[in-house]
Amino acid sequence: MPPHIKIALSIMVFLAALAAHVWREAIALQASGLFLAGFAVFMVVGLWIFPEPRKEKLPRK
Repeated sequence: MPPHIKIALSIMVFLAALAAHVWREAIALQASGLFLAGFAVFMVVGLWIFPEPRKEKLPRK
């Protein structure tokens, strides 16, 4: 995945976590702000650390 797409996804994850934190009571979310922040960081780190699967070409017989 190109880096500019990863950057956009990272920003969207942080904005979604921020929105969930701001409107936590309105949407009846019982998670703490610390949990939301930690989960957002975990998802972004996972996006950047783990490689995406690639199809390997099999050798011809």
